[in-house]
Amino acid sequence: MPLKPDVTLFGEQLPDGAYERACALVHDSRILLCVGSTLEVHPVSQLPANAKHWKRTLAILTRGHTPFDPDADFKITDDLDAILPRLAGLVLR
Repeated sequence: MPLKPDVTLFGEQLPDGAYERACALVHDSRILLCVGSTLEVHPVSQLPANAKHWKRTLAILTRGHTPFDPDADFKITDDLDAILPRLAGLVLR
């Protein structure tokens, strides 16, 4: 039997309530960190718009362009393998 990771793959439906829970988390946060995404797949692609609507900080870490780059407070195009451990080290201090 094939194994499937506990993630939603491209083309699959989100589990019931997942998007609503994500919106609530963005609403209750200070920053939305978008990592390695084109931010073009709906409905999750609307989370950055929600973050900006609720005046949250928007940070995008990805090599390519996203539709939300002009709205981002931070845009990092560095190698994610290099930047994520450094970023985690700063956050976990």
